[in-house]
Amino acid sequence: MHKVSCPSCAQTLTYSPQQSGKQVKCPRCQTTMQLPNVPFASPPIDPLAGPLGQPTPPQSGVHGTPVHQPAFQQHPSQFERNLGNQKTFSKGKPNTGYGILSYVGILIIIPLMDDKFKNTKYGRFHINQALVLYITGAVIGVFSQALLFIPFAWFFSVLIVMPLLSLGMLILWIIAVVDAAKGNMTKLPIIGDYTIF
Repeated sequence: MHKVSCPSCAQTLTYSPQQSGKQVKCPRCQTTMQLPNVPFASPPIDPLAGPLGQPTPPQSGVHGTPVHQPAFQQHPSQFERNLGNQKTFSKGKPNTGYGILSYVGILIIIPLMDDKFKNTKYGRFHINQALVLYITGAVIGVFSQALLFIPFAWFFSVLIVMPLLSLGMLILWIIAVVDAAKGNMTKLPIIGDYTIF
């Protein structure tokens, strides 16, 4: 079996020589990729092996110790079962802990300092979305404060604008944290299309 990493999310995939050159989808991020071509080497034929379909009699070493049989000299049914037990793709989950930390204020520094996390598709997505969320909150805060200096507008700002905008930001934050905890990459409404990281 051979291994290859997904170019988008760094998920490790294992594949057999017969799958070389084929296009597959990453089980995590669904990115389509082509498996590298690996020459398939047929196992050498042992002239001392028994007839096809029959197990080879155990061989003895110098002191009568049984010699371990290679996999291709095992009974055909046993060899096929061993191959059937191997999985084509290895399983793995994104680092959801770092994904959640991206939305916890100053703690975003932790995932930002981890090159392995921030270079994955999942990591870049949530770090970018968290930064966009923080900048949006800062802009809303400045806008709300500016309304306080406008005559008669401060009453409207304090009682209507600021509570509504704060509630909207809270809802977006909850959606983002839950999405990161599930290992998903769902864009937030309104601000999800902006990219700064």
